[in-house]
Amino acid sequence: MKIILTGLLVIILSASCDHALVYHTNITFDQQKWNKNSIAGFDVEISDTVHPHNILIILRHTSAYPFMNIIFFTTIKGPAGNHITDTANFFIADTHGKWLGKGLGDIHTNQLLLKRNVLFPKSGIYRFEIQQAMRIDDLPGVADAGLRIEKTVYSKN
Repeated sequence: MKIILTGLLVIILSASCDHALVYHTNITFDQQKWNKNSIAGFDVEISDTVHPHNILIILRHTSAYPFMNIIFFTTIKGPAGNHITDTANFFIADTHGKWLGKGLGDIHTNQLLLKRNVLFPKSGIYRFEIQQAMRIDDLPGVADAGLRIEKTVYSKN
């Protein structure tokens, strides 16, 4: 019986591993306020130039966040010196004011897909920068922002 339980535990733990994860880090903001001049910057070593990747912004906010959306300025700087700058708008609440994403107590977490199926052209250090663009000096209710990069997993169906 112990062997069966041990085997079952190993299978469950193996299945829960995130094999697609390449990078995941969050930056916490003082007093849960994101200053408009504060850029969340992430230096990521990318070695896989063959498989596509998804790039996600992780946003953790409280119920004190005053809007149903959030706008970001994003920049990706490649190892060859090239860069891409963009603006992204994400809804984090529905039209009735119900928060989207996952919630635990007063904290709500959203995984916001910034770019899908990105093929990195060259291996090396990529710099990802995220800045809030809500036209408020100190955006209240934002606990932290993060970056998650994962290999795209294709189904063989």
